[in-house]
Amino acid sequence: MRMLSGDIFWAIMGRYQRLQQMPNPRKNPRSLVTSRTRGKQQPRLKHYLILEGEETERKYFLAVGQNRESNYELITKTPGSSRLTLFNSAVDILELLTREAKVLGRSFNHRDVGSVWIVCDVDDEGAKLKELINRPKSSDIKWIISNPSFDAWIGMHFPKMVTGYIDRHKVQSDLKKIKVLTGSNAKTVSMDLLAGKYSAAKEAALAHEKRHSGVTAFPENNPSSNVPDLIDVLNPNWE
Repeated sequence: MRMLSGDIFWAIMGRYQRLQQMPNPRKNPRSLVTSRTRGKQQPRLKHYLILEGEETERKYFLAVGQNRESNYELITKTPGSSRLTLFNSAVDILELLTREAKVLGRSFNHRDVGSVWIVCDVDDEGAKLKELINRPKSSDIKWIISNPSFDAWIGMHFPKMVTGYIDRHKVQSDLKKIKVLTGSNAKTVSMDLLAGKYSAAKEAALAHEKRHSGVTAFPENNPSSNVPDLIDVLNPNWE
């Protein structure tokens, strides 16, 4: 059996501790159903975000979810982690949610208690990503992919920056010039410079998606990003 990493282990332990406070359906089979119907004792739907990046992505999504009622947890993997590592972490969380759903009763499944999202870049792992996305277990994982990198999504906040095929180093350099990315490794994102620009970024992403549709297949669909799919769940009012 695969060993769980520390972040996955503590995520699981936290959920199990909350489960122990719920009514025991074996002692009283109707207790959970009744309380669930009344809106009590129902585990709050939780979104698990498995991130490849420790800095840019983490800071970005912490800002998106700040002061919101959305219940989510960031599970950050070491930068450069293989897409297989991200996938295995997602499968571990799915197993947790499946077990939790069984506690609720036969009529529930893992979608009633949470969702799992993988946020990653294409980089040089396009072929591997395509293979992972087509695995049976992947159908229950929500993939948020930016091509060639998350920096491309950041660049879409500035419509003239990402207009067509772009090199990941070029977009990072351009963002660094306008101080959106700072630090020695250009990984610290200045969220204040992105304020009010989400609608433009989302519009740009949709335009690129439309341009690629039926013409350019994944992973050749550079530039592209479906980050808005996640943002609209975490914070529908994000700007």
